[in-house]
This record gives sequence, C-alpha cells and structure tokens, in this order.
Amino acid sequence: MDANGTRLQQLASYTYTNAGRLLTATDHLSNITTEIDYYPTGQVSEMREKWSNQLRYKLNYYYAIADSGGDLKRKELTIYPDTPHLKQVYRWDYGYYLTSVTFPLQRVFTRVVMRSLTYPMPPQVVDYLYDPQTMRLRAVRFAVQPVSDNNDPAYNTGNTQALGLGDGMGKPLSEQTPQSFAFAWYAYDGAGRLTELRYYLASLRNQNQRRERMYDYTSLGGFSYLISGEPAYDAAGNRLWMVALDGNGATVRTEAYQYDALDRLTGVSYNHGAWQSWSYDVMGNRFGQGNPAYDGLNRLTQFNGAAITHDLLGNRLQDGKWFYYWDALNRLVGMNPKAGNPDNRLYSYVYRADGLRVKQVWHTPVEVAPAEAVSSGPSKLRTELEEAKPVYIGHEVDYLYDGQMPVCEQEYEDGVLQQSRVHLLGGRGIEAVVAIDHVRGNAVSLRWLLYDGHGNLVRTMLPDYTLSGWQFRGVWGELQGVLGAGRGYCAHLGHPEDETGLVYMRARYYEPATGRFLSEDPARDGVNWYLYADGNPVNKVDYSGRDSESEWFTLGAALTAIAIIYAWLIPASSFILKVMGCDLSPQIAATLGAIIGGSLSTFFAAAGIYAFMKALGGIESELRAIFGMGASLVAARLFALYQDSLKGLSRLGNLAGGIGLTAAFTAATYMGITFAALLLVDPE
Repeated sequence: MDANGTRLQQLASYTYTNAGRLLTATDHLSNITTEIDYYPTGQVSEMREKWSNQLRYKLNYYYAIADSGGDLKRKELTIYPDTPHLKQVYRWDYGYYLTSVTFPLQRVFTRVVMRSLTYPMPPQVVDYLYDPQTMRLRAVRFAVQPVSDNNDPAYNTGNTQALGLGDGMGKPLSEQTPQSFAFAWYAYDGAGRLTELRYYLASLRNQNQRRERMYDYTSLGGFSYLISGEPAYDAAGNRLWMVALDGNGATVRTEAYQYDALDRLTGVSYNHGAWQSWSYDVMGNRFGQGNPAYDGLNRLTQFNGAAITHDLLGNRLQDGKWFYYWDALNRLVGMNPKAGNPDNRLYSYVYRADGLRVKQVWHTPVEVAPAEAVSSGPSKLRTELEEAKPVYIGHEVDYLYDGQMPVCEQEYEDGVLQQSRVHLLGGRGIEAVVAIDHVRGNAVSLRWLLYDGHGNLVRTMLPDYTLSGWQFRGVWGELQGVLGAGRGYCAHLGHPEDETGLVYMRARYYEPATGRFLSEDPARDGVNWYLYADGNPVNKVDYSGRDSESEWFTLGAALTAIAIIYAWLIPASSFILKVMGCDLSPQIAATLGAIIGGSLSTFFAAAGIYAFMKALGGIESELRAIFGMGASLVAARLFALYQDSLKGLSRLGNLAGGIGLTAAFTAATYMGITFAALLLVDPE
C-alpha cells in the first residue's frame, strides 16, 4: 500500500476452513496456488499445486484407518507436465511404526518403500533401526538390489504387515535374509553425541546358506569422531575433530577445530595442514580470508577487494561477480554476471506463497558466428563482418514438494523435459535419487546418497555398490570436491547447492565463501541478521535459513514438554484410575498419581535442564551461575506455592507431586531463560 492506504499490489492471499486449517495459498507474484484437502479427522488427504492455473502436480495421502486417520501408510505423487504422455506417478509406503518406551507420544516409521508406477524399476527399500529408549537412530539399511524372490503382496491399508516385500523383510534386522544390502551404522557416547558413522555392505557368504542368516560385511568407509585416549568434544559440546576412513580403514581426511570463549569457530586444519583462522568483532562479524569489511548495520561492504552494496532493506545488490535482484517480499529473483565473471549465465527464480523456490531458470549465451554479406556492384566484392550477437539457450529446473520437503526436480532445456529426479524421502531426509532420462528412452538410474555426521553429502552409491569419489566441504560449506552440479547437499539435508555456488536455505541464500547470508533474517532475531550458525558451523545447523539451532536446546525443549505432560497426571490421577476400574479411595488414587507423575516429571525436567545447560555452554559454568543467583530460593518458593494446590494428598503424595511440578515448571522457566540467553548471542 502507499502512504494513503491505497493497495498497489496484492502479493499473496490465503483461505482457511472454519477450523482454521489452510485451504489455499496463492503467490500473486508468480501465479502459483497451493490447495489442500482434509479428511474429517483433520489429516491432509490431498495437496495440489497449480502453476498459472494449470495443475502441475498433486500428492495423495492414505492412512491406516480409511478416511479416519491413524498412521500415515502411503503417499502417491502424480506429476502433470505439459506433455500428456510424460505424466508420472510414484508411490511411497510406510510401515512398522515404533513407539518409544521413554517418549510414549513419539512414533516413527521404520520402513519406506518407493516405487514408480510409470517406469520399470524394482522397489527401493530403506529400513531404520532406533534405540527405543532414546529414539536415536542406530542403523539405516538400504536395499540396493531386489530383496525378494517373491511377489510383492498387495497393499492393504488396514494391515501393516502387507508392506513387506516377502523374504522376512518384516522381521527384525537380525532375523532378515535379503540377498544384499548396505548399512549405515551410528554410534554415540554417553551424552548422546555422535562418535562414529560407518557404511557397510552385506551379502551372503553362500547362497546355499541363505536361510541360515549368515553374512559377510565389507566396510565402505565412514567417519570417526572419537579416538581412544583423545577427547572428541570440549566441555561446551563443541566437536574437536573428525577422521574420514575408506573401506580398508585408511585415513582419507582429517579435520581439527578450534573455538573461542563464545563457542565460535576460530580455526580449522584439514589433513594436519596449516591452520585457517578467523576472528570476530563484538557483533559476530567474521574476519579472516578475503579481508572483509562491514558497516554499522553488519552489512558486508568489501570482500576480496571488491565493493559490496545493499539496498535499504539489507538485500545485497552487487559484489565482485554478480548483480542481484529482489522482489517485493525480499526474495532473490535474479542474478546477472558482471564483467569478468567466468559464469556468464543469467539466473532467475520463482517462489510460491510460503517462500519455497519452485523454479530456477538460467540462460546460457551462445555466440553466433559472424555472417558474411556480399555488396552489390561489379567492381569489387566487399565482405562485412557483422557484430556477433548472443543467443541464449534456456535451462529450467522445477521443484516439487511433499509439504515442504523437496520430492522431485524436473529439468528442461528450451522447454523440452530432459530429466526427472525423484527423491526417496526417509527419516534422514533424501536417502536416494531416482533419475529418469527422458532423452534416452526414459532410462531409469538410482543413486543412494551417503552423508557425514553433519548431513553433508560425501559420496553416492549405485545399485551394484559402485562408489563415487569423495566430496568434502570446508567447515563453512565451501565445496572441495565435485559430485555434479546441483547434486550437493550441505549444512544438513535438503539444501541443494546452486550452480552459482550459493546454498539455497529456503528463507534465504547462504554464501559459503563469506560464511553469511545475502539478505537479512526474515525473523529479525538477534543482533546480527546475516550470520550463519552463530559462527559455529561445525556443531550447529540451520534448517530453514531463519534459525541456528543447537541440538541440545531442541532436546531440552522436548524433555520439558514431556515433563509438563507427566505433571498433569497429578490432578488427573484420580479420574484416570477410576476409569481403569481401580477401587481406590480418592486420596490413595491422588497419592499414587502424584508419585508416578511427580517422579516422571522430575526425571524429564532434570534431563531437560541438563540439555539447556549444555546449550548455554556447559554444566559447570551453569551450575556456578545458578547458585550465584540463588536459584535454590526460587525453587523453594515454587514448592511452597504448589503445596497449597495439593491439599487432600498424603504427605508422601504431597512431597512427590510438589517436587514433580516444581521440577517441570522450573524446567519450563529455564527453557525460557535459555531461549532468551541464546537470542542475545544467537543472531539467527
């Protein structure tokens, strides 16, 4: 709107159900609309996306109880390109859900089966093995060849066992007898920190011994974060080093890290080489390679000797290589090369209403050979060389989403579909990419993606177990090896690296060379809106371009929520026990409920507080701060207040309930304090 309140342009519009669920979301700048249908229970039944009012693709969702909800059992993607005969359909089946013993409200699927209903390809299977107590991922199994001699049984929405591919696939990993597969094994220390990630092949020693469940295991390499006698992490939980090993156990790469007192990365050494070092100013701006300079608004003004400018909203306008263009919603919509840039392509980007990028287009100039012209007149021939004019070849990549996860990419050249890349989405994100080459008779190929412990793609594997070379990244995400343009993922899953060298992180674009974003944080959190991962890219992740998250804070929040849930068992205990048919007096029922709820609440609250202490920088320093603040007096006061609300209980119930509630709400308060403290030093 202008200063008079007159609407100049409609940017986006939304419609909702009476229950407040999103029905449609339209981005009027790109003319892309997302439509969502629901079952009566509120679960999504279908999601459609229309581009310029034409249906581009849809996703259908099916649950264990038809039209009523329950566990998600199947998803089906239908793609509608401009050419009708290239319509594609893919299906994902989910099964064998695991409910944690420690986290009873948390359920995860333990199997994904992906099929193409359009092109011939065997089902691709991923199995997950979790620790039922901690819900930590312990192993991932990739079935990279057909795993059964039997026919795949028909799918039955009411029968979870129908998801099996035969040959004992529904049994525990230790009892299965597939022909061959690959494993990813995870190991953790007592604090839950990753210490090892190894990849293995498994095949039968002898086909005649198949039913005896005997295997040969061959290592494909892996990553170690713990060596006997050497610390892997410092007191604040910062990782100190990493070692990458090949299949023979030989070292192929080492990384060592250093940090300052604020847990910001100050140095890295690759393969025991010279240290690369950085320092930071009071606002967290990084100094080191490239000799950067900043203004009073934390905007980068110089890098590698080239001036950098921004608009009034903090969006970068130009640097040493590119001119940048932004729309009214501060989204990057174009990049043009400057003189001397070896990449002479013109880039443009299109987004939908939630800000996710749905299209990337680039035009490559092709020089036209000079034409020869013969002048009229009998006396001479005159040859003129006309000035060569560039002709552009258009390339386009369309991105399709399952909710907000990238499920498919389609690549075009001059409007002709060249390749479709469909993702096998699992518990770790993108587990595999199925590529369909439409130029070569719709040939289908598969690559499994192998990641390091930080979520960076390091190798790919073919169904015959052929491995690509290693692709490593520097600590800031800079590419140090190539697996193919656009096929890299860094800084955790789902962030493809663009041909420009930028990393698309949903809300913003990240530049590994400078270790910062091109534009300000849309959430406007913290004191510096350009920083990535608080200057600690080794230990922190940014899933959306908005947040730099510590795994410890996330864990603490989850534990606190569980503590509060258990605390509610105290006032509800009498009712619960009555419903269960227990013939108990109200006092005994309330007392038992208080003991159970208080004990569980105390346990989870204590675990949550421990996680928050880790998020803030360590147990010892936080304990000193707590006792210095007299926090014990605060806890005592809370205990006294809660005693008044527990009248009618026995002394034992009073004690258990009071401690449980106090611990739970103390954890919640501590979570708020932690969050506020993180905001002061966490610009993202």
